Amino acid sequence: MKVACVEYLNALPFTDALEALYKDNQLEYVKAVPSACARMLKTGEVDIALLPIGALVDFEKLHLVSEYCISCIGPVRTVKLFSNQAIEVIDTIALDPSSRTSNILLKILLRDFWKRDKVKLVMESDSKKDESMASLKIGDAAFQLEGLYAYEYDLGEIWYEMTRLPFVFAVWVSIKPTNQAQQNILNQAFNKSVTAIDQLIQTKKDYDKEILESYFKENIHYGLDELKKRGMQHFIELSGIPNILIA
Repeated sequence: MKVACVEYLNALPFTDALEALYKDNQLEYVKAVPSACARMLKTGEVDIALLPIGALVDFEKLHLVSEYCISCIGPVRTVKLFSNQAIEVIDTIALDPSSRTSNILLKILLRDFWKRDKVKLVMESDSKKDESMASLKIGDAAFQLEGLYAYEYDLGEIWYEMTRLPFVFAVWVSIKPTNQAQQNILNQAFNKSVTAIDQLIQTKKDYDKEILESYFKENIHYGLDELKKRGMQHFIELSGIPNILIA
């Protein structure tokens, strides 16, 4: 069994679990950015991958292989729109080139929640520095910008306000069905790491411990229950992604 996973902060329980399974010779483990995870799954280089929801468009059929995911129920903190202007008057937004999922989510919220679907959207890498331009930031960059702009819009919070559903950012999937024994190995390892989050937080020396405490215990959710599956399906429908079959 060969598995691909990102090394982002929100995937910490997963990377910890996979490292342990790798050392125990129970699987092969590949660290990669989200786009590479999707590519390797598609080409068969890996059997299972943590796949961003925005990458579903690249597949015709997928199988869920774990009871765990990366999600939020309300504020997520690490996916935010930063601006010195209110959303009602924003003219241009620089998207984050590293997150297709977050960019799609922003487009949905602009269209269906804020009714601002005429706002000009540009890729951050293609835009010139402009202090008046709003920016979508994810991950560590979002932490670093907290409190520096007049307006901060947490996309997880806005999604929940609009839908009353959780937002799922990534799920564990395979193209071919996996057997129950493989699923059990992953689920048990993930459960062990998720329940040991206090110890894992202590390993992240470069972060403020209070930030990590609130982030992992209040913002990020890992269990993939039926309500989260409903939220995931609703996002797929609103995004216009083809009707992917997820078993």
